[in-house]
Amino acid sequence: MEWPHPVSGIPFAGLAIGIVLLVAGRRLYWLALGATGFVFGWLVGEQLLPPADHALRLGLAAVLGVAGLVLAIVAQKLAITLGGLAAGGLGALWLSQPWHPELGGWVWLLALAGALIGIGLATAIFDLTLVLVSSWIGATLTVDALGLRLDELARVALFAALFAVGLAVQIRSARRRRT
Repeated sequence: MEWPHPVSGIPFAGLAIGIVLLVAGRRLYWLALGATGFVFGWLVGEQLLPPADHALRLGLAAVLGVAGLVLAIVAQKLAITLGGLAAGGLGALWLSQPWHPELGGWVWLLALAGALIGIGLATAIFDLTLVLVSSWIGATLTVDALGLRLDELARVALFAALFAVGLAVQIRSARRRRT
């Protein structure tokens, strides 16, 4: 099977963005989502557009990259808050079902407590998710941009090593900032 090459036409940009995401993707989550949109647009363009239409492919990739940036900046906080609120509140209501008759009107206080816990968990998990996703994207872009002629096992090993380095660097950076 042919290994997909998301940035084959723009190796320097792919390498630069990949390395930045590996070391600072959590802090630059908007770049991670923008890069994901760009690469997705590039791959869709390769599948749907004629090979000679490089400018149109680049334009599609840029539009989807900007869309990813805008969504990351505008909707991130709201999405995390609403998702945590809904999951926590509904989860608390669901867990309290056996005691609904005894709780009476107090069930809504329990739902509020669950909603607040849900917001806290969503925020905590989101930070870890940013580290995982940005390390994954960074390792993918970096391996692809290097353009090394490696067999599949060696490519996977290089990807895994870069992914692990990205995780370690970003987790260590987050711990340093907290202290």
